[in-house]
Amino acid sequence: MPGSFPCGVLLARCLLLALLAGGAWLALQPELNLARLTPNRWMRALGMPYEDILAYEHSVQWVWHALVAFALTWLLHRSRLFPAIRPAPHWMPAALTALVLVIVAETLQIMVGRGFDVRDLLAGLAGIVISIPLLGHRRDSPDNP
Repeated sequence: MPGSFPCGVLLARCLLLALLAGGAWLALQPELNLARLTPNRWMRALGMPYEDILAYEHSVQWVWHALVAFALTWLLHRSRLFPAIRPAPHWMPAALTALVLVIVAETLQIMVGRGFDVRDLLAGLAGIVISIPLLGHRRDSPDNP
């Protein structure tokens, strides 16, 4: 059917919308503690030392930042919202948009009293950079039939 989207593109756009809405809600929470999601009881049952559990709780937020930035970049690319811009690489618009959104989300946290954390920004940048080689070639690219 002319003008219709492939199912994967439509799914990517729906997931992108959900990620943007959920991410905006989380970024604007005055107090967010991801350590509450830590399965402490299971970790203790597996014999993990308490110091290691505390270290995990302290660093889990950066893992989440990297995962969300990775998913954001991947979904922005797969949703095909950007026209092909030559000679820029096919991943550039998605990566730059994700970077801007990561910076905006971190900056908005100043308004709700959570502050700006450069480590969160670096974790988001790491997620974006990790996603770039995994984006592959665009199917609609003239170089990739």
